[in-house]
Amino acid sequence: MSLALFAKITTGVVKGRFYRFRYRCLNEVGFGEFSDIAYIMAASKPTVPSVITARFSGSDIVVEWTMPYNSASLISLAEIKFLHSDGVTFS
Repeated sequence: MSLALFAKITTGVVKGRFYRFRYRCLNEVGFGEFSDIAYIMAASKPTVPSVITARFSGSDIVVEWTMPYNSASLISLAEIKFLHSDGVTFS
């Protein structure tokens, strides 16, 4: 029997706001040096993308949609996987 516990963690991080931070790594030798200051913009869960459309253009298939919004930096990459006719493997 397994028991799953769920808790809401409040961090005080506000979506759309820039934050700066430094980090360092730990291995069996100990801690490394701190990094330079890095800046990130906090995001929220992205909205649902627009309806995906697909059409033939000659011998090509054109797949189009609008990238979702996450109230922070633009989402700049999406990955599309096509399921083969065997229903198991992807391209």
